[in-house]
Amino acid sequence: MIYYRAFAALALCVVIFTAGHHVGGLTQKAADQAQFDRINGEIAAQKAEANAAYRKAQDANVALLTARDKFKNDLEKQHAQSQADTASIFSTYSGVGLRYAGQSAGSGAAGGSTASASGNPSGVDPTADVQLPDAIARDLRQLALEADQLRDDYSLCYRYATESK
Repeated sequence: MIYYRAFAALALCVVIFTAGHHVGGLTQKAADQAQFDRINGEIAAQKAEANAAYRKAQDANVALLTARDKFKNDLEKQHAQSQADTASIFSTYSGVGLRYAGQSAGSGAAGGSTASASGNPSGVDPTADVQLPDAIARDLRQLALEADQLRDDYSLCYRYATESK
């Protein structure tokens, strides 16, 4: 009988130890779960904060791109208008002869006589207009057109570089 009592006492100790360990384990599990929940809550809050900052940056980028595209379109319209104005002026004046005030033919250093009919020893007649040959006038007009187009292009580039955000 003594064996039964010893065995019963041992079994009772094992049951008490197991029950105590199980209750202590549950308490530790609950503490661990509370800590995990707190950490997960902090991570979720950080994710929400990062997402809000990301969305704000994205909205700013979209607004900036929209403003840049509008500015670029405005510049392109102005450039097209400037090119059209230049072409219009070129076509308007392309048939007009180019003249300059200078020496009359046959006088001065290039001509045969050193004194003009009016008695002006320099050979320059301020009232005489000389027309340039058509080939030279055409080349000068083309040069002026290309210079105006280049100015328009550089103006567009300069405005885009200095005024874009």
